[in-house]
Amino acid sequence: MSLSDVASIGTLLSAVAVLVSLIFLYFQLRQLSAQVSQTERNQRSIINQGATTRSMATNSWLAEPHMSEVLTKAMSNALAFTDVEALQLTGIVRNVLLSFQDALTQHQSGLVDNITFHHAEASLRFWLSVPALRASYRMFASTYALELQGAVDQIIADAPPNPAIQISAQLRTVLAEDQSDS
Repeated sequence: MSLSDVASIGTLLSAVAVLVSLIFLYFQLRQLSAQVSQTERNQRSIINQGATTRSMATNSWLAEPHMSEVLTKAMSNALAFTDVEALQLTGIVRNVLLSFQDALTQHQSGLVDNITFHHAEASLRFWLSVPALRASYRMFASTYALELQGAVDQIIADAPPNPAIQISAQLRTVLAEDQSDS
């Protein structure tokens, strides 16, 4: 066997080794891509879960008697609030706005799914339809980022204030409708 034959065999083995390496690299890249996709899904899930947890915590806070009283008063379109009640209303607005801000920025980054974002937007639209909460926002709008102010102002422009909401009366109406349907 000549030196030329050995070189040819060496070249052939080298080409086979490169081909095997490329095949191995292909499978590694596929596996890495699958791992990255799974990691992204996990991160989105955690972010969405965080938004849900924050919403549930806010709802629990609003169910506390002192917060329920001021919220019920605001929803009935009362015009007179004590300083403490006005501060409570400001806290409600701030919580809802910060939750919306978080959902908005994460949605713009592709980290929050549409259902989570639309929930945050619908919640903000509802709460800012209450005239006292809307007024509380306007009093402190300058304390929010300009981008958030723009989004909130657009929501306010698209959602007129609600008339007085009497929750117990509405509940009785819906219950009566449900009973008559069955």
